[in-house]
Amino acid sequence: MSHKFSSLIIAAALLCGASAKAQVPKGLNEAIQVFARGEKVEGYSYSMADLNNDGKQEALVLMSGDWCGSGGCSLAIFKATDRGFKFLSSSTISQEPISVLKEVRYGWQTLVVSTNFDARQVHALMRYNGARYPLNPSIEKLAGKSEMKGSFKLIFTSVNGRNVE
Repeated sequence: MSHKFSSLIIAAALLCGASAKAQVPKGLNEAIQVFARGEKVEGYSYSMADLNNDGKQEALVLMSGDWCGSGGCSLAIFKATDRGFKFLSSSTISQEPISVLKEVRYGWQTLVVSTNFDARQVHALMRYNGARYPLNPSIEKLAGKSEMKGSFKLIFTSVNGRNVE
């Protein structure tokens, strides 16, 4: 096998999350364990985005396993700090795709979170209210095309339960 070909295989494995433990931002697993309050964390998917324009990437975490139901999974958002991550907000019945809008409320960008509602996928506006993002996306205003202009879709990396502890 050529060196070039083996390098491509390694790069593809990294993109697919084969070494997710090495990619998890420092302090994120610990923050998730605090959020879970002793509940089992079988795995999760995470994406990073600077939601409050402070130059630090917040972590958006979609829990998996027992943290999910028919409408989606729990979404936890952790604020980036100099020491790692601090829990900011959580929402129920969330799923991908999740997008970040240009719109800012109370210093935090608005999110568009997908959820299953009445057996169909909808895209809810999740606006920060000064303290947190909404708890239940299914009762929020739906995002229209005009709101989605200039948004960007987050890409999530999966982490299995063995890499969470």
